[in-house]
Amino acid sequence: MVGGFTTGLTPGADQVQILNICTQYVPTEAYKYADLYYEFYDQENIETAIKITYCESRFKKDAFRAEDDDSGLKQFIPSTWNWIAEENNLPKFDEYVILRHGKPYTKQEVSKSSYGFEQIKAQYSPYYNLLFGSILAEDTYSKVTWRDWDSSKWCWGDDDKFNEILRVENGA
Repeated sequence: MVGGFTTGLTPGADQVQILNICTQYVPTEAYKYADLYYEFYDQENIETAIKITYCESRFKKDAFRAEDDDSGLKQFIPSTWNWIAEENNLPKFDEYVILRHGKPYTKQEVSKSSYGFEQIKAQYSPYYNLLFGSILAEDTYSKVTWRDWDSSKWCWGDDDKFNEILRVENGA
């Protein structure tokens, strides 16, 4: 609960100021994936994960860079994606997955409605892309590391630089 928002009360000036500050330093696009960041990342790593996503893809789930076939929010290359997939029994690069409301649909029953369903290549699914990012950063090595995204560290590695990029690109 932030300053009474969940109670239906009108927020005070202090709460509005806090929200204004947050929108200056958190890309607004990050909010649509907030549930996935909280589901997959340890709390102390969420801020860095969000910054990397912004710097890698500007939160475009269908981002693609042809030089290396970098794809999705975290810009995975096929070999890294497939290595994580094989180690964790997850969908491989270019494998189609069925999602319902953005999450894997694993029921064996047929739905009477197509509402909320989509078929998408796994690397373009925010669910799988952020899951793979958390596995790579938090679970693969003996300690948390972001080295697999060093090519964009110039953007996310320094708070002042990152905040300046946000201000310039978002017209704030």
